[in-house]
Amino acid sequence: MTDEENIFLKSLNNKLNEEFPENIQLNYPVWMTPLLKRSFPEGLADEMLALNERAQVDLRVNTLKTSKNEVKKILFDSGFQVIDCPLSTNGLRLLNGRLRRSHEVLVNGLVEIQDEGSQLIAEVCAAAPGDTVVDFCAGAGGKTLALAAAMANKGRIFALDKSLERLENAQARLKKARAHNVFCCCITGKWIKRHLECADVVLVDAPCSGTGTWRRNPDMRARFSPNDLCELLSVQEEILESACKLVKSKGRIIYATCSILKEENDDQVKKFLGKHPEFSYGNVGSFPEGLLRLSPFKHFTDGFFAAVLKKC
Repeated sequence: MTDEENIFLKSLNNKLNEEFPENIQLNYPVWMTPLLKRSFPEGLADEMLALNERAQVDLRVNTLKTSKNEVKKILFDSGFQVIDCPLSTNGLRLLNGRLRRSHEVLVNGLVEIQDEGSQLIAEVCAAAPGDTVVDFCAGAGGKTLALAAAMANKGRIFALDKSLERLENAQARLKKARAHNVFCCCITGKWIKRHLECADVVLVDAPCSGTGTWRRNPDMRARFSPNDLCELLSVQEEILESACKLVKSKGRIIYATCSILKEENDDQVKKFLGKHPEFSYGNVGSFPEGLLRLSPFKHFTDGFFAAVLKKC
């Protein structure tokens, strides 16, 4: 921006701080005020301001084809400044510029553009070579790809979705990444009945409000309504009920969202555990409470939630 524009913006910010209510200053819908204050009883302003910042570019190195050091060298030679992501195992963060889709690391399937928080969801699954894994809401396959790399193409991954188009896109990405242990399938009641208690790990990356991704999708603040939230809560509950049927004894289900709302996260997990005493909280590495809870302000990632629920 020009100097004049910066001066004007500064004066506008001062005016906002003096005259407008908190939700306007922090850029969130007024109807969400009680929900957000429940999620962040302390530090709400810091969290909301972080969600107004520009998101960084994170990459997940595809270890089926290359290594972090090799990708770093290619990116350094292309003029990028790159550091290791602080939390994820195979993550890199660009400190300057944007990565074009035509860049060789993307064209050759050496990396995927994936927020570090999303990478951590896949890591929390702790899928091991030889496991049977179900990615219940696979979408275009971002976390499926990470799971396949973690399993070194050994074992089976069932990537499930209701959309044939998304599954077709996933298959193209899987082929480019050399992920050979993935089977893309449409979710149906018949499929679930045929695969009862088949899985060591079931990842439920549930459809959600996307409030944790407001940095990347700022228009969602205006488009999301209370009715949308009510519908999503019902869908999330139904998906968990279906997905848990696939977990074998001693297996685990990972419930995850890119939401910062407790209604979609903690409440859904507690409701599920109340109905299913055969499940209990499992290990989530070094994160407290047996839960993974990420935010732009505290972790410099998108807002993510995950709970590991193990079956007795």
